[in-house]
Amino acid sequence: MQADTETIIKLRPESGFLGIECGIQGSLSLYNPDVSVQVNYDFPAVGDDNYAGLPSDMDKVKVHAADNGKYGKDNPHHVIFTMTPNGVSSLVATGYQPQLAPLTPIQSSNTRDVLLYSGRFNDPDAEMLIRTTHAEAPDDTQPFVVQAGSGERFGRMTMEGLDRAYAMVAFVTGAPHYSLSPYGQKTTSAFSTFWELKYWLDHQDDMGLIVVQLCDPFPPETGEAEGTRQMKFAFSPDLVRIDGIGKSPEELAVEIAVAARHLHKRYSR
Repeated sequence: MQADTETIIKLRPESGFLGIECGIQGSLSLYNPDVSVQVNYDFPAVGDDNYAGLPSDMDKVKVHAADNGKYGKDNPHHVIFTMTPNGVSSLVATGYQPQLAPLTPIQSSNTRDVLLYSGRFNDPDAEMLIRTTHAEAPDDTQPFVVQAGSGERFGRMTMEGLDRAYAMVAFVTGAPHYSLSPYGQKTTSAFSTFWELKYWLDHQDDMGLIVVQLCDPFPPETGEAEGTRQMKFAFSPDLVRIDGIGKSPEELAVEIAVAARHLHKRYSR
């Protein structure tokens, strides 16, 4: 697709009981050899609309998502995703806007002052939940999430977050809700949740762990032996565990904050 090209996709929701609109949900992916954009949308019959455009590399493309209102025949939603090499980004409709800071030297491990959000970002729904929960977190908990961007930026931010964390929030995904994105799976990435969890196991005297359960059974099977075995060892019954299945980001942010404040008193420095 050439620059300045406009593509219009028209989607019509099905009608349910008594002809009531069912709402419409779905996703689509836009690809080129250098970057991809995952577009997600959820317009329920009742409740808030949600939509997102998640680029694989925010250094190459930025996405601005905006609802331009309802007008025209059949009163449709007009949601506009604008993709540009530069400009303003808004990942989700809630107004969350990531700020990509320049790469800086990693701070000394003498400081433990942030709450690291750990999770699988290869699933758009999981990523939206984690990032929106992070956006709702109270400032006093010092929430920290790795921003979307290049591999170098992602890796350096992961190292900084682990190095500075007084606690880590593990968003534990798995079947059946996130069957393709089990938390703790050992992948080819050196900065995967497998290694984040291993870091915590090796530094339990320096940082706490808050587990957000997003799957049942728990812990999930990862599809390979080492990751599954590590989670069974790591997630002992005495850990702080939040049942996150079906909860909103706002609800999760409140529960995480309560646990984080207790751990902050113990581990921060």
